[in-house]
Amino acid sequence: LSFEVNYAYRANRILINPNNTNILIVSTKKSGYGETYRAIDGGDNFELVKEGPNFISMEFNVTNPNIIYAATTGTSKYYKSSDNGVTWTNNTSASGLPNSGNNRGLIATTEADANTVYLLYSANDDGYGGLYKSTDAGLTFTLQSDSPNIMGWDSDGSDEGGQGFYDLALVISPIDENTVFVGGVNCWKSTNGGVDWNISSHWYGQG
Repeated sequence: LSFEVNYAYRANRILINPNNTNILIVSTKKSGYGETYRAIDGGDNFELVKEGPNFISMEFNVTNPNIIYAATTGTSKYYKSSDNGVTWTNNTSASGLPNSGNNRGLIATTEADANTVYLLYSANDDGYGGLYKSTDAGLTFTLQSDSPNIMGWDSDGSDEGGQGFYDLALVISPIDENTVFVGGVNCWKSTNGGVDWNISSHWYGQG
């Protein structure tokens, strides 16, 4: 991948197929919209496979790399590929996810359960838009919680807003699919799949 500097490209995510390391999938952003590329020769040549949605987050299904999940920024859409990134389908509505009201999405999977997929949203005000969980490999999602504001600054999540457009991290335990960590301005932990939250660290040590 080689672009002119004035095109303002940036790479969002690079995936390497664990079953065939010659296959790479790269999501990029160019001047406000996204382009996703795929290589089958270790990165010597890339093919443009999806233009338009800005895939800020992509993850393989942990046991089947033909299945890839992607979430966008700006439009908060959810996409899925079932052919290792060759084609992509917008599954937002079909999966029970909101079509509006959120800014950025983040996908996480876990070795604890290949059918478990989490999708974290920051809201339009960059606070907590909600955590959604799928137990059927990304076909359908259920809202786990959208409060307290785990994207904000306060230690009890009572404030509004946040920095979710760039402060956003989501990690699932590899041995327990219900143990979830979210990083925004602060870090929060849930042991019941994101239904309830406890703060793990605060940005300046507030009690």
